[in-house]
Amino acid sequence: MIAFSVSRIDIRQYELDKVRPADIIERQERELWAVREQPFHTDLSPRYLWAQSEGFVRVPLFPYLSAPEPDMAVGLGVQLGLLALHEWEEWAGRQYLPRLLAVRAHLSYGHPVQDLGTNLRFWLGVALLIKEVAPCPATNK
Repeated sequence: MIAFSVSRIDIRQYELDKVRPADIIERQERELWAVREQPFHTDLSPRYLWAQSEGFVRVPLFPYLSAPEPDMAVGLGVQLGLLALHEWEEWAGRQYLPRLLAVRAHLSYGHPVQDLGTNLRFWLGVALLIKEVAPCPATNK
């Protein structure tokens, strides 16, 4: 079962300073986090940064556009979080790391959401807590 957590980040000062918003979440000892380092709408292969040595995890936020209804922005945010989980499973499989499983998805979202008239602009970042699971005794996989 996958756990979910969220953080709400005030992005106003970031926008005034013209700096990309980021969230800082606590990392417990021995935790391994994979943090998405690019927006979802790029054509590039997904890239994740590893966070495993500091007492915190920096989660960069990226801007997204949705339909002007708030529920559509929420739905898109959840959809992107689920996409991150799917991407991770595919990536781990291609890297021959099937025992590295995402056990928690953390979504960091920015507020306020900007109403552009025909769209809403919101900021979202994703980090995945990764655990290594023991191989199955019957198959050793």
